Amino acid sequence: MIESLKSIQSQGRRKLFPLEKFKLEKPIETVDIIPEIEKFSDVERKALFKNLIGIELTAGCTSGCSDCYLMIPHGVTSRVSFSSFEEVIKRYHDELPEYVDFHYGNEPFDWNEGDKGLVDIYKTYKKYRPQAE
Repeated sequence: MIESLKSIQSQGRRKLFPLEKFKLEKPIETVDIIPEIEKFSDVERKALFKNLIGIELTAGCTSGCSDCYLMIPHGVTSRVSFSSFEEVIKRYHDELPEYVDFHYGNEPFDWNEGDKGLVDIYKTYKKYRPQAE
């Protein structure tokens, strides 16, 4: 009985949320952000981090809302690698603000890499920045 209910539920989900809609046309590029940050002088980087509001973990957005005021392109084309994100937080945690938004300009759960997801991003930030909200 339970197995047949699960099958019906699964079929219903496929009708409501067809996976074909979410298939990627090309692979998502994984980007190392450390070289980008190293382009700034110490003074510039400290000013940047002091005024930091968010870190955009992906380029593009899976939602593609027609009324998006940010004019973000539909579809994710690249993402920050987890290892480079962690290295940046580890290196510069003293310069970073207590609160940073990790899904500005995209869907919160667009970012993932292997078995890592948005929760891992927050845990990593909190690990190196324990006073963070």
